[in-house]
Amino acid sequence: MKHFVEWLKQKGDPIFEFNGFYWRLYNGALIPVYTYPCLIDVDKTEAQKLLKKTGALLLRYSSPTVVEKTGWWYIVSDSYDFNQLSSKMRNQIKKGERLCSVKKISPEWLAANGYDCYKAAFNRYKNITPTTKQNFQKVILATNNGPFEYWGVFYEEKLVGYSQCIIEDKNVAINILKYDPEFLKYYPSYALFNQKLNHYINERHLSISNGTRSISHDTNMQDFLIGKFGFKKLYCQLNVVYKPLMHIIIQAIYPLRNILKKMPESNFANKLQSLTFQEEIARNCIMKNEISVSKNHSTITESVGQ
Repeated sequence: MKHFVEWLKQKGDPIFEFNGFYWRLYNGALIPVYTYPCLIDVDKTEAQKLLKKTGALLLRYSSPTVVEKTGWWYIVSDSYDFNQLSSKMRNQIKKGERLCSVKKISPEWLAANGYDCYKAAFNRYKNITPTTKQNFQKVILATNNGPFEYWGVFYEEKLVGYSQCIIEDKNVAINILKYDPEFLKYYPSYALFNQKLNHYINERHLSISNGTRSISHDTNMQDFLIGKFGFKKLYCQLNVVYKPLMHIIIQAIYPLRNILKKMPESNFANKLQSLTFQEEIARNCIMKNEISVSKNHSTITESVGQ
């Protein structure tokens, strides 16, 4: 099984090596390739050179923080015990497993049989249009021989949900989750996650991540994983390095962030809202770190003075 970086390179995606790590372009931004929690520090001057070389508008990464809690985090889990869950939760899982079946599926099978479920999942989303069946199949089949594993959840033999996981060394990233909303009343997500967590954590001794906090849309998935399955927040610091022109634009629109939140929903409005929300989180992380460092310095100074 290829590593994710190798698979991206084979696919022809532009990959850049910088600061000892691999980066890729995503929606005009350079982000670390890695699917597991990646906490790094970056030289800002060198980052500007990379932005100029690649044409990216900004570079985004997570770094360690001295603050206990910030507005930026990864969602992670490295332990799972069904018996430690609440009785209500255990009953919901049992109900889901009684009504639904869960099994691993191949990319070939999903490409041939998964489009109806994929398309139905978009009934839950606003201003997002599903891709064509042909493109759906092309994207799924392209993952064959890559570091991917697929899971399907079925109700009376009908695919009502599926998940794509990326396997990287001792880590698993939950990359895609799609459910047909008509069948959520049968608790397919409860059955699916119980099976996946048992398999990856208890049987294969891997850690699982659901990625970082989302900046582009509201999602209750992370709350679901934390509240129901015991996932935790790995707090860190969000850092954003902009190209000079992009920095000017952000500085201009940032004071308007509350007005932007009231704009009618559209792709353009969503992009502006995401950019200003991202900037707000990054600024708050920096401010919290500075306050914490200042307090620690004052405490040390007072101790020395005594």
